[in-house]
Order: sequence, then C-alpha cells, then structure tokens
Amino acid sequence: MKITICGSLAFAEKILEIEKELQALGHSTLIPLDTHVFLNEGAVNDWTGQPDFGREGMLGHYENIAISDAILVVNFDKNGVKGYV
Repeated sequence: MKITICGSLAFAEKILEIEKELQALGHSTLIPLDTHVFLNEGAVNDWTGQPDFGREGMLGHYENIAISDAILVVNFDKNGVKGYV
C-alpha cells in the first residue's frame, strides 16, 4: 500500500520514525517534501526568506496525497494544543 504521511513539520523526526515503521511492514511511503530540508537547516515553519518554498512544498505534498492509497496524519500535541493538526 502507498501511504502519504501528513503532519506539522514540527514533528519531522517523528514522521521519519513512522515512515521507517511503515516501510518495515512492507508499505511504500511518501512524506512532506521539505521534511529533510527543515531537519537539516533547523528552519521548521520559517519560510520568511523563501516565500515560494512553503507553497511548492504544499503543492508537491498534495500531489503525493492524490497518488496514494491512504494517508496517515501524524497528530501530536503542539504548543499546548491537543490534536494540533
């Protein structure tokens, strides 16, 4: 099954952990396109210097959702908000 993982990039590390778990179960996975960029640059949710970056990432992620069999929403608490996503 092809599964696209969705969620706030604040949870990028968790998204990668879940991706590995799903792949170990034999699933094909797609993650937000900018997950690795944000982890490597420490720029989670900071698109001020790159206004098109967030837009392109979102459009690409939407395309991943469209070609998937299912989505999995990573929905942890963030900033004191339960079920942030």
